Amino acid sequence: MLSNNLSKTYLCGGYLRLSKEDDDIAKSETLQSNSIENQKEYIEDYLQSKPEIRVVDFYIDDGYSGVNFDRPDFQRMLQDIKDKKINCVIVKDLSRLGRNYIEVGKYIERLFPFLGVRFIAINDNVDSMKYESGMPGIDVGFRNIINEHHSIDTSVKVKKTLLQRQKAGKYMGARAPYGYLKPDEDVTSLVINPETAPVVRMIFQKYLEGMNITQLARYLNEQKIMSPGQYKREVLKTGVKKTTEKYIWYPVTVRLILMTETYTGTTIGGKWKVATVGSNKHLKTKEEDWIVVEGTHEAIVSKEVFDAVQEKLEL
Repeated sequence: MLSNNLSKTYLCGGYLRLSKEDDDIAKSETLQSNSIENQKEYIEDYLQSKPEIRVVDFYIDDGYSGVNFDRPDFQRMLQDIKDKKINCVIVKDLSRLGRNYIEVGKYIERLFPFLGVRFIAINDNVDSMKYESGMPGIDVGFRNIINEHHSIDTSVKVKKTLLQRQKAGKYMGARAPYGYLKPDEDVTSLVINPETAPVVRMIFQKYLEGMNITQLARYLNEQKIMSPGQYKREVLKTGVKKTTEKYIWYPVTVRLILMTETYTGTTIGGKWKVATVGSNKHLKTKEEDWIVVEGTHEAIVSKEVFDAVQEKLEL
């Protein structure tokens, strides 16, 4: 339980955050100075001169945007505040708490004071104990606006870099499609996987020869050919954690392969876009806005075969 004398004892939560934008744009100085380890050490060093503050827990959101506050450990911290496990929050600087100035202001100017929470942002020289009202001054609001602008500016830079790579025909998917591999020397390219590419060719061939999608899935299972999920886990050692002992081909998996134009040697980018800065929601773009670059890698099936399959799928 918390001490009733908040002026003497503070049970503190150290909040640490590092965004994907930090990793993409600031590969050198900023990334090093804002690393999770650095933030933690910075807070611990600062608190050596604050005997009235004891750290109860560190809350870590690694890889989360500062614009979106729906972060797992940030939400856990809020719950611990409501459960009276902590009555103090400390961050290295305001931008670690967030980069949406309206939301940041809501927490440090309204919610934290209302709940009796002391808030400290070390580098910005913010400590709510310094303010008679428990709220920071107007200069903090300006810093929050600057932090949000930085997040938007960084997002624009990331999008421009991504667009340039897409126009160059770079493959930006997290994993290679079944039938291909991403070589270590260039993870934005695709090379034929000699073990699985023949399976892809066979699927296209048998579909054109008359097998329907359900029959194809049954045939692949009868031949005991590893499904894409099983192959990723057992051979490539990637993919989601195994949730079942049974890996089988499903008709939907077969259909997806038959509809993937990547197998013709074409790379397609820009199919999805982030709804807003910091959002985890993605929106599908119009087909005319896609970035299509042909001949970026070796084809598994010809364009003629692929087009013939698409016509048959539409029947």
